[in-house]
Amino acid sequence: MTDTLKFCDRIAEEKANAEFLTACKSDDLSKIEFELQHGRDPNLPVLKKVPLEYVKNNPGAVELLLKYRAITEISGSI
Repeated sequence: MTDTLKFCDRIAEEKANAEFLTACKSDDLSKIEFELQHGRDPNLPVLKKVPLEYVKNNPGAVELLLKYRAITEISGSI
């Protein structure tokens, strides 16, 4: 893979992570579920935190991530 393709892939990944992070922080359950239905790993860290850490105060989002097999061993407690 060329450096240009690697760079483009990294930019696309960063954009996707930013969109998912926004969905988690704004409790956008439809966006979170869309991402998970289309293959997003519910345990993939975004800015060094797993998605459960961003949604721990939203029972609906927590339930949704757990439905897609999010791992509950995170720093802190839920």
